[in-house]
Parts: sequence; structure tokens; C-alpha cells
Amino acid sequence: LEIEEDFKIAERFLRAEENQNVTLEELSAATNVSAKRLSMFIRDMRIYAEDFPNLGYSCAHCPTIIKRQLLCVPCFETFSSEMDISLKQDKLREEMKSGFTSRSNGYKANR
Repeated sequence: LEIEEDFKIAERFLRAEENQNVTLEELSAATNVSAKRLSMFIRDMRIYAEDFPNLGYSCAHCPTIIKRQLLCVPCFETFSSEMDISLKQDKLREEMKSGFTSRSNGYKANR
């Protein structure tokens, strides 16, 4: 119930033309709705940040302001690359544990 009331307060505030350029911090201060809750509304697409040029929230990893997802593009790419490397290392460890070794002509079972 409180969440819905906070959403209505924020939505009402954003409808006014003079409030179209607010930042998340300004919206929070003007409505007394926490920045965390407003970020949730944006992430859940209840508030469509694309309609408000300065409205967004911080990437979960760096201070870059974003309007969707949890990570900005550079942080997502770094995370994806690190995950790919980690998964390849895990796969190699599993293969080595299973008794396979790498040879120039492919994988061959140890005897």
C-alpha cells in the first residue's frame, strides 16, 4: 500500500511539465520517496526514464547513471568477459579432473 502511494506521488510530480528534467535525487527530495524505491520503479519500468532526460539511477558497479538494467554497458561487458573466462577455466579444470590432457591434435584420454 505504501509502495503504491509512493508511486502515485512520484508519477503525479513527474507529470508536471516543469518537473520533466529532474534527477533522481531531486525527485526523491521533492516527493519524500526514497531514491532506492524510485530506482525500483524505473527498473520495473513503472516510471519510464527514457521520457525524462536526467532521470536514472547508478549502475550497480560504478557511478554511471543508467535508465535500464543493473549495469551500464562497459560494466556489463567487463562482467560478461570475466564470466566467460571463469567458465572456460572451470571447464578446463573439469576436463583435467576427468583425465583429459590437451595435445596439439586435440584431446586425448590419459592411459
